[in-house]
Amino acid sequence: MIELNSKQKVAVLFLYLGSETSSLILKHLEEYQIEEVAREISKLGTVDRDTINNVVYEFHQILLTKVGSRGGIGYLREVLEKTLGPTKALSLINRISEAHPFTYLKDVPITQLANVLANESPQTIALIMSYINPTQAAGILSHLQEQKQMDVAMRISSARATPAEIVKEMNRAMEKTISSQRKEGLGPIAQGQLGSRVLAEILNRVDRKTESYIMENLSKTNSTLADEVRKHMFIFEDLINLDGRAVQRIIRETDFKDLRMALKLADETVKQKIFQNMSERARAILVEEMSFTGPVRVKQVEEAQQKILETIRRLEAAGEIVIPKRGTEDKLV
Repeated sequence: MIELNSKQKVAVLFLYLGSETSSLILKHLEEYQIEEVAREISKLGTVDRDTINNVVYEFHQILLTKVGSRGGIGYLREVLEKTLGPTKALSLINRISEAHPFTYLKDVPITQLANVLANESPQTIALIMSYINPTQAAGILSHLQEQKQMDVAMRISSARATPAEIVKEMNRAMEKTISSQRKEGLGPIAQGQLGSRVLAEILNRVDRKTESYIMENLSKTNSTLADEVRKHMFIFEDLINLDGRAVQRIIRETDFKDLRMALKLADETVKQKIFQNMSERARAILVEEMSFTGPVRVKQVEEAQQKILETIRRLEAAGEIVIPKRGTEDKLV
């Protein structure tokens, strides 16, 4: 994927829109702006699909930010109709929708979306969950009945790529269903990726009960697949596999109360890993506070651990820490 500056992104957007649509937009720009756009377009070489997708997504976000709560397909259609006319606006919206299916589901409340999907087949649910963000998918999975949870998990982890025409058809059908409930919204681009890695991303974000149920049953029905999913998962106990610098960074990013609560039921090896990477004074304070903490609900401990896991995933995504994968011998250089 190519790294672009703002002017280059504008040029890529015009490339995506096509010559006819671009010419209509250029009419509304100042002469010096047209010259700058033209210069960047002339310098463009071959642009890969991921780069174009990211530019279009950023364009969506700018449009949505301009209107706050009025964001969504309705506003996008309104803006494009004023700029391009009704016919061309509809054509562009359709192209965006087909290129990035299920993006409108981002702002649909998880409970509502789970209710909509509850009567769908596990295959349909799995496909949709592979396109939306893992946090939203985790919420949906937690709302499903246990047997359906297992069926969906199996589909996600073992299914292959779905033909584009089927995805488009399901996208149109789901959009009609959501629209009928008066819920609209554009979300982030998410490339559908069925497989063990996607299931792991989802299970990393569900509650412990759901995670345990699915992994236990997956181990019974397909131990090889379960092992593959585990390689991509990171649970709280995996803190012991992180290097000292990573643990120290996590501690700095974590609220002291959450750290104290998270360690309440943690394994001794995890506690020692944390203690070893704290200053002597901070460790003494933490140990003392833990000793005076009375009985707490298991749910509180799990929520605190989940907050720390979210911090870990955020730091990894930013490239600030490295999480060794299970079953591998990753070396740092």
